[in-house]
Amino acid sequence: MIYRRFADHHRVGHGAVGGGGDHADARALRLASETQGARAAARPLCAWFNKGFNGLTNGYTSTVRWSVRRPVRVFVVYFALALGMALMFLRTPTGFLPEEDQGILFTLIQTPTGSTAERTLDVVKRVRDST
Repeated sequence: MIYRRFADHHRVGHGAVGGGGDHADARALRLASETQGARAAARPLCAWFNKGFNGLTNGYTSTVRWSVRRPVRVFVVYFALALGMALMFLRTPTGFLPEEDQGILFTLIQTPTGSTAERTLDVVKRVRDST
């Protein structure tokens, strides 16, 4: 099919200008065979990808279908996970953080170009007083 379209295109395009139809046919045949060879080489890779993608799609679909049919069970599991996460957050000792990293707030203060040092220090003082 590709060869036929390509050959017809060249026959119409070059044949009317002064021959070259046989040369265009040979070129089209070579291009078609190279294209088919490349496709044949890519088929195993495509088949592997398609198989994996279809497996993931089917797994996701079945998981969603299962979840939609059992909303109470899914809510209980979700609530249990959220509760467990909150408990772990509350019970985790703060000793995992270095002492110098606890209770410090860093901020960036930028004043317009050409501002005086007094204006910048005034902004810093206002930010410090607001925290």
